Amino acid sequence: MLDTMQRRLEALGGSWPQVNAVQVYTVHNIHPFLRDEIVRRTGNGGGLTWHYCRPPIEELEYEMDVRSVAMERVIELA
Repeated sequence: MLDTMQRRLEALGGSWPQVNAVQVYTVHNIHPFLRDEIVRRTGNGGGLTWHYCRPPIEELEYEMDVRSVAMERVIELA
């Protein structure tokens, strides 16, 4: 999956250091892969959010998305 994401980033003219956030959706334990696979590749610059849930497509066991924005504003509602 990381190779696929890298190819997609490159096709859009991007790279891992430009990524602000990585999101992973799976019910499988990703801890054994965090350091040696995911963080090594992504640099974890924007952080990683693991959503402990099944992806919305039935046959998938793992889904990942990344984003890169120049400025991100988060508005908290009180």
